[in-house]
Amino acid sequence: MKQMNAIIYKDIGKFEYCKRDIPQVVNPTDVQVKMEAASICGTDLHLLSDPPGFIGTKGIVLGHECVGTVTDVGSHVGGLKAGDRVVL
Repeated sequence: MKQMNAIIYKDIGKFEYCKRDIPQVVNPTDVQVKMEAASICGTDLHLLSDPPGFIGTKGIVLGHECVGTVTDVGSHVGGLKAGDRVVL
């Protein structure tokens, strides 16, 4: 399976740069986006602060504010298709 670069929440105040399998479209409402740029936002900073502003789930990928291109969509997705540029 192809892999992507990711910043993973490890624990309070800790993160790790690693490779992860690229998620695939499994559900009819899934959308797969190839990320071109992502940023860490205030929510991520609260998660990484010690003590944390809130408790996160270990193993999640940080950086949910991003721009990219749709590469695949589930069967129930309307209004998006492969090749569309998106901002999340």
